[in-house]
Amino acid sequence: MPPKILVIDDNSGNRAAVAEVIQSLNEKAEIISASSGGQGIEKAGARFPDTILIDEQMPDKDGFEVCRHIKSDPKVRHIPVIMLTAEENINITDTDSGADAYLPKPPDKQMLAAQIKTALRLKRAEDALGDKRNRPEQMVGRPAREVEKRPEILKKILDASPSFIYVKDLDTRLTLVNRQFTENFGISEQSAIGRTMEEIMPHHAVLARTMRENDMAVLSGAMDRLEAEEQYPDSRGAIRWAHSVKTPLLDKQGRINGLIGFSTDITREKVKAQQQEKLENQLRQAQKMEAIGTLAGGIAHDFNNILSSIIGYTELSLEETEKGSFLEKSMQEVLKGGMRARELVKQILTFSRQAEQEKMPIQIKLLLKEALKLLRASVPATIEIREKIDSDDLVLGDAGQFYQVIMNLCTNAFQAIDDKGGIMCVSLKKEKIDIERQAPLSHPELESGEYIKLSVSDTGHGMDSDIIDKIFDPFFTTKTDGKGSGLGLSVVHGIARSHGGTISVHSKPEKGSTFNVYLPVADTASEDFRTMDNSTPTGTEKVLFVDDETAIVNLAESVLQSMGYRVETRSSSHEALELFKSDPRRFDLVITDLTMPNMTGDELAGHIKETRPDMPIILCTGFSERFSEEDARKLGISAFIMKPIVRTDLARAIRNVLDRK
Repeated sequence: MPPKILVIDDNSGNRAAVAEVIQSLNEKAEIISASSGGQGIEKAGARFPDTILIDEQMPDKDGFEVCRHIKSDPKVRHIPVIMLTAEENINITDTDSGADAYLPKPPDKQMLAAQIKTALRLKRAEDALGDKRNRPEQMVGRPAREVEKRPEILKKILDASPSFIYVKDLDTRLTLVNRQFTENFGISEQSAIGRTMEEIMPHHAVLARTMRENDMAVLSGAMDRLEAEEQYPDSRGAIRWAHSVKTPLLDKQGRINGLIGFSTDITREKVKAQQQEKLENQLRQAQKMEAIGTLAGGIAHDFNNILSSIIGYTELSLEETEKGSFLEKSMQEVLKGGMRARELVKQILTFSRQAEQEKMPIQIKLLLKEALKLLRASVPATIEIREKIDSDDLVLGDAGQFYQVIMNLCTNAFQAIDDKGGIMCVSLKKEKIDIERQAPLSHPELESGEYIKLSVSDTGHGMDSDIIDKIFDPFFTTKTDGKGSGLGLSVVHGIARSHGGTISVHSKPEKGSTFNVYLPVADTASEDFRTMDNSTPTGTEKVLFVDDETAIVNLAESVLQSMGYRVETRSSSHEALELFKSDPRRFDLVITDLTMPNMTGDELAGHIKETRPDMPIILCTGFSERFSEEDARKLGISAFIMKPIVRTDLARAIRNVLDRK
C-alpha cells in the first residue's frame, strides 16, 4: 500500500514544499496535512500515518509539545517522527521531545528525502514485528520495547541513511558517525570516534585540510550553513566526490559546541558532468578548426593567383638573365621566396584538410629511421634519443607529409628539453582500437580498426591545460621569436585527420609531454618511392588557355610559348566557349581555371565535352571546397592541378595528357 505521511505545519508553503519531496519519492503517497498542533495530534490518532513531520514553531502548540504528546500515546508512539527545527535551536543529543530525527529549517531536499525513506523503512520493520496500524489497542500496556529507547532508534535512522552523517566537536574531532561513514573509510566506529579527518586520511593531507577549513568556517560562527563539494578516499583508496552540508550544534545557552555534517556521494554525477564538459570542449575545438579551415581555404584561391604571377614571371626572367650575374642571384632569391610562400599555403590547406594529396602505401618505419638518422646530427649531445620501432605495417598516404609529421614532433620534443638535457623517446607500434569496448572519449575521432601509433615523448618543461587547449591552433606558439611560426602542430593535426587518423597529447608542467599520432593501417602491398624528373618537356600542339585573371592569362601565354606550344587565351569563359565551338578541331588541349564568374571551369569543360567528347582538358585551381579530383575524373577531366603552378609541373601535366591521347 502507498505510505501515509502526516505533515504538521501552520505554513501552507512549507507543507507544499515537503509534499513535493514526498511525491518525488512515491507519487502515490497519501499526504495528510495539519495546520496546527492540535489538529496534528487529532489526525495522528485517527489516521495512523506511517511517518510524521512536525514543524517546531506553531501558534497553538509548538512542535516539541506535539511530539511529546504523540510519543506518550501508546496507540501512535511507535510512528517515526521527524522534527523540523530552527537552526539556532537544533541539538541532535536533545531527545526530551522524543523525536526520532531532527532536521534544520529550511531542510535540504536530499537530507529530507533520505530521512523520510529511513523512517518509512523503520515503520515497515515495526509492522513486520506485529505493530499493525489497524490494531492499535494491542499496544496498550505492552512493556517498554526497543522503539522506546530513543538513542537506539536514532542510531538506527542514522545507520540507514545513504549519506555520511557525522558530528564533530570544537577541535573537529568526531563524536558520532553512522554506518555509511565507517564502511566507506574501512574503519570501525570505535576507531573513528575521537579522531580528526587528518588522522583518518593520513595520505590525503590536502583533502583533509580542505575539510578542516570548511569545518572551521561553521565552528567559528562565520557560517550558519555551509554547502560544499569535498573529495575523499574510499576504503580502496579511490578518490570520490561528495556534496556536504554542515551546520553548527548549539548547547542550551545557544553557544556553538560542535557541528553536524551530511555528505552525499555525487561521484557518478561529477564524472558525467566532466565527460559532458570534455565532449563540449571537443565540439568547440572541432567547430573552431572548421571555421579557421574555411577561412584558410577562402583566401587560398586569390593568394595562389598572386603567387602564380610571382613564380611564373620570375622563372621566365631567369631564362633571359645572365648566369652568375647579380640579377640572376637576386631573381633566384625571389623564386625561393615564392616557393616558400607556396609551401606555406599548402600547409594552411593541409591544416584545413582541403589540400589534394596523392596517396600511396608507405612504410612509416623507413621514414622514421631516416628522420632519426638526420636528427641525431642536429640534436645536442645532452639529449638522449631512445627508439622502439615494432611495426612494419603500411599506411596509405603522402610520404612527404608523413615525414613532415615525424620531423615536426621530434623537433618540438628536443626543443622542449632545451639545453638542460633529457630524454626523447620515439616508438612505433600497431594498436587495435575497438570503439565499442574502449571508452568512447579515448579516441572520439576514430573508427574501430587497426592503427599505426607513432609516439614521441620528452622529459622537457611540459604544458598546462590552458596551453594544451591551444597548441593545435594555427599560429599559436610558446616559442620565442624566430624559433617557430606556430603552424607546425596545426599542420600535423591536419595531416593526421586527412589520412583518417588523429593526434592526442598528454602533458603536465615540468613532467614532459607525449604526442600520439594514430594512422589507419593499409591493406595494400608496399610500393617503391617514385623519383621526380626535373627536366621541362616541350611540345608544338595548339592550346586554349582560359582564366579570368588577366595577369595569369598573360603569364600562361608567355610560359606555354616558351615551351614551344601555340597558344590562344581568353579571360572570359563564355568567349572561350564561343571560340572553341567555332572550330572544335582547332585545339589539341584546353587548360581552364575552375573558379570564374558567369561560367565556372567545370561548366565550361562540360560544354566542351558535349561538343567534342575526346577533347583533353586540364583543370586548375588555387582552392575549391566544392570540386575535388574525383569530381574532375567523373566529368572526364584529363588532369587536375593546384595553383600556383610551377613551370616544370605544368609542362609535365601537359605532356602526360597529350601523350596519353
